[in-house]
Amino acid sequence: MTYPYQWEPSIVPIQILRLGQLFILAVPGEFSTMAGRRLRNSVKKTLVQNGITGQIDVVIAGLSNTYSDYITTPEEYSVQRYEGASTIYGPYTLPAYIQEFNKLATALAKHESVDKGPSPPNELNKQWSVVPPVLFDAVPIGKSFGDVKQDVHPSYTRGVSSPYFLSDCMSVCACCRILQQLFHFGQATLGMI
Repeated sequence: MTYPYQWEPSIVPIQILRLGQLFILAVPGEFSTMAGRRLRNSVKKTLVQNGITGQIDVVIAGLSNTYSDYITTPEEYSVQRYEGASTIYGPYTLPAYIQEFNKLATALAKHESVDKGPSPPNELNKQWSVVPPVLFDAVPIGKSFGDVKQDVHPSYTRGVSSPYFLSDCMSVCACCRILQQLFHFGQATLGMI
């Protein structure tokens, strides 16, 4: 399908981000469990072969930068169950991703630059939206966005703090507890919060 624009991307951006020994693979789709394992193992092996030492953690950040449906192994593709049948670039999609991520991993390990390649087209001005527009958006009378209803105290002992503030017609209560932070959202109405 190509109207009003191509529905599936023909150019997909990929990235590897490094934070110390953590390598984040930004992938533009949903990898099956086995496809993800194969990609992570291959990239880790490439990093080690190119001089990266120590504990190496490779993680996948799926649905990054664009969406290209599912990515499965050639074996999963051949069965044509849901994920395999939704692998839009065919049975060799995963080997292609592995090849390109290994190129990036090699360049990253050797501190080399890579060719930028083609840029995906900007189709924002052609996109349709079925989401209705916001007809009315305001805080209650006498209030402003960002108003603090209940401020935090200068110090706390063990327990709960509950600062409240107004944001986009929402009353937000942030309850900070030991080792966890909870956010409770409730729709505000005119005159009531």
